[in-house]
Amino acid sequence: ADTATITVTVTGENDAPVLEEQSLDADEDGEAVSLDLAALASDVDVTDTLTFALAAMPARGLVTLADGVIAFDPNGDFEDLDAGETDTVVAEVTVSDGTETITRTVSFTVTGQHDASGVVRIGSSEADFLSGTDGNDRLDSGAGDDDLSGGAGADGLIGRQGNDTLDGGDGDDNIAAGEGDDFVFGGGGDDAIGGGAGSDNIDAGEGNDTIGGGFGDDTIIAGAGDDLVAGGAGKDFIAAGSGDDVVSGSFGTDTLFGGAGNDDLGGGFGMDTLSAGLGDDSVGGGNGDDLINGGAGNDFLAGGGRNDRINGGVGDDTINGGNGSDELIGGSGSDLFVFNAPDPSQTDTIFDFEVGSDQILLIGVENVPGSGLEGRLEALEMTHTMYGVGADAVESVVLSYEGQEIVIVGVAAEDLTLEDISFL
Repeated sequence: ADTATITVTVTGENDAPVLEEQSLDADEDGEAVSLDLAALASDVDVTDTLTFALAAMPARGLVTLADGVIAFDPNGDFEDLDAGETDTVVAEVTVSDGTETITRTVSFTVTGQHDASGVVRIGSSEADFLSGTDGNDRLDSGAGDDDLSGGAGADGLIGRQGNDTLDGGDGDDNIAAGEGDDFVFGGGGDDAIGGGAGSDNIDAGEGNDTIGGGFGDDTIIAGAGDDLVAGGAGKDFIAAGSGDDVVSGSFGTDTLFGGAGNDDLGGGFGMDTLSAGLGDDSVGGGNGDDLINGGAGNDFLAGGGRNDRINGGVGDDTINGGNGSDELIGGSGSDLFVFNAPDPSQTDTIFDFEVGSDQILLIGVENVPGSGLEGRLEALEMTHTMYGVGADAVESVVLSYEGQEIVIVGVAAEDLTLEDISFL
């Protein structure tokens, strides 16, 4: 009998991310609750990077989303609940793999608690001054440019309309600034602060605070403590301060400073400037042409999807420019430059590669006919070039990484060896 061979060619297609609807429980006066959506989401296309964004906010309460972790704080908005009574509010989150986007809901069920002694003061439509006691107070400004001072205790301060000044004082406070260009002071304690609409100035003070800038060009000083900060929409300035902080610029052209501590900074959407500061930090530029400075410490710095400029600073840093034509500077220390997404239309440039100290890691390089590492090195097709103009031009080498060019400035091709380049 005759034998025939049938060849079947399977063409891959993008599959959408997968994430189930989620729910969380919280207490009226309890601490913020959080859920790692990034750990729960999946995508069968294992090379896809998932990004998360808030699509709709709940009717009340404070929600932040940074690096795939969604956090919810009742924020003093559920004080009307009796002990044991519940209310459920819903936020919507989008998950994108760069090609397809899905929307999922996260519901938050808040249970009422017995309220400790304190006062309830409600302002008028005029400019009011409302002060609390040493108990757990609720101050509601109403309309007008108001001044609210919570004092000691776990207070709930609501700014509503107007350019308000809200000072939580000592205690674990919940502060919602509302509409207007507000000044907010968290004071001592683990506070939950929402800027709302308007260009707000927020100084969270000491404690492990949860801060959301909301809409507008906000200035946020997180202060001491391990803080969770999301700038929201607008051109925000965020200084994380001391502590191991998680900071997301969210939407807009943002400026982020990590300060002391091992921080996690994410630029989000927009052309952001991110300075990690002291500590072993993790920085992701996100979408946009970002400027990233590692500062001191052994940092992980990733550019994201556009044309980024990354400077590792002091320390043994890991630098990954991501998609786009990136400019990379390792700084002092033994740095690792990682390339894992070749794009023939892009060119990355390394400006200060130190032979024998720094290293380049190339992921997915196929070796030319031959064998072993020598074949992979040959596949890079190293060529000599001069970088710069006229008398300022310096000898450099160009690597062909699956069609994408990597220019190493100030290094001759013959100086590079297998000790300087590794493959995965």
